[in-house]
Amino acid sequence: MADPFATALGVFFAAPGSVAADWVPPEGDTKPIRVVLEQGVEKLETGQAVFNADRTIARIQRADVADPSGGSIRIIGGDTFEVVGEPALDIERVEWSCELVAI
Repeated sequence: MADPFATALGVFFAAPGSVAADWVPPEGDTKPIRVVLEQGVEKLETGQAVFNADRTIARIQRADVADPSGGSIRIIGGDTFEVVGEPALDIERVEWSCELVAI
């Protein structure tokens, strides 16, 4: 029997709002995938100063990328991003959340 979370996630990644991309691992071959990008602002406070920092998060299916650490994502027809920090799996362990920085 298919994993219901993985099945639902496959539909989500095929829906409007997802984009075609290439996964570029540190070593090995480039692989076509689909990602969902989220952009927002993170509020950073240091002492009395407050800064707003832009953030880009990519959601990637674990079935597509086993370990996104250290790789990069090339959006088809757009920018190239590098995965920074430590990617995190969701509670069902089927989707990665990866913070990105444009390169």
